[in-house]
Amino acid sequence: EGSYVVPYIYYVGDITTNLDLFDRFPINTEDRPTIEYMSPVTRQKSKIGAEKEFVGYEFIRFYDELLKRTRPETDHYLKNLNADQVNYIYAGLDLYKVDYFYGIGMLKQAKLIYKDYLSHIPINVYPDLAN
Repeated sequence: EGSYVVPYIYYVGDITTNLDLFDRFPINTEDRPTIEYMSPVTRQKSKIGAEKEFVGYEFIRFYDELLKRTRPETDHYLKNLNADQVNYIYAGLDLYKVDYFYGIGMLKQAKLIYKDYLSHIPINVYPDLAN
């Protein structure tokens, strides 16, 4: 029953139809691994406030926008999924949000989003999280 969990829990939207969201990012390929080389530099610059990392709330906003633009019902990769399978997409984003808000001490917000997360997964997938 849970065989479709892994492929969909980390997929949020169709990147190719939303390329404008990526205009500010460098192109990263196997031959030119820009992100791998720039990540340590960005990390150090963020420590002194010279640059923002693409994590946390910035990352959440990006994925919220991507999901808003390409609903699972119209996404070429997701359009044939049933409702339970589509819920894994929302669950993946919920889980990231829970981790973020918990990490910055916003426990009330984290708990609210965790309830959303639980509503998006069948209870038998993670039974110990329901207690």
